[in-house]
Amino acid sequence: MKLRRFSAIAGAVALTIGAVGATSAASVIPTFHEGNITASGTYAADCPDGSEALEIAGGALSGTLGGVTVNVTYHADNSIDFSATGGTVAVAFVKGGEAYNEYAYSPSVTSDTDLVSPENGGLNVPVVSHTVFCVEVDEQKTDPPTEEPTEEPSTPPTEEPTEEPSTPPTEEPTEEPSTPPTEEPTEEPTTTPTGGVEAETDVPGDPTAPPTDVAGGTTNGSTDLLPILFLVFGAIGLGAVALTPARPRR
Repeated sequence: MKLRRFSAIAGAVALTIGAVGATSAASVIPTFHEGNITASGTYAADCPDGSEALEIAGGALSGTLGGVTVNVTYHADNSIDFSATGGTVAVAFVKGGEAYNEYAYSPSVTSDTDLVSPENGGLNVPVVSHTVFCVEVDEQKTDPPTEEPTEEPSTPPTEEPTEEPSTPPTEEPTEEPSTPPTEEPTEEPTTTPTGGVEAETDVPGDPTAPPTDVAGGTTNGSTDLLPILFLVFGAIGLGAVALTPARPRR
């Protein structure tokens, strides 16, 4: 009787030790919960203030939310490891079978190992169906966005100079008339003196010619020349008679 009681106690201690060993491999001792856990909806995780729930399906290697990425590694004993970049994990929920374990970290962490879902009735660790992580963005580790500097052109833009005309524009000169206009001379009126015309005619080259005065249509001195003219014509007639040869008599 005592032997059976001792064996039962030893077995219970062994189970307890095994259970503790299975759940205490992580950096914190998990809290057991029955039922389901999700990122939203009816079974939404109750994440601490300043964190948001990120759900990752079983077998998926990573998930990202709000700039935080959580990577998950799966092992043959159905345990998992996780690591976070861009932020930290405040709570990790590991779901398998009909229940899930809650791993709460204070302060939050960037990684942990050997997380498992609760053992089932056969004292076996079920396969992880999915995980939910309450992630916090690490503002100190988040690099501010790099502003791309405005690239200055290596060569300043060439300003096109104002093109000067190769030949200055030719101004058309005002055409001067080739022949100056002929000015019609102003004709001076011819004035006929009143009271007759007195004209004095000088004949050059013959100083012996007497001047001819015309007055009232009468030639002065014409009566003085008549005797001379008669003598001249008479002399001419005599000369002509003397020079004419005599006709022969028959």
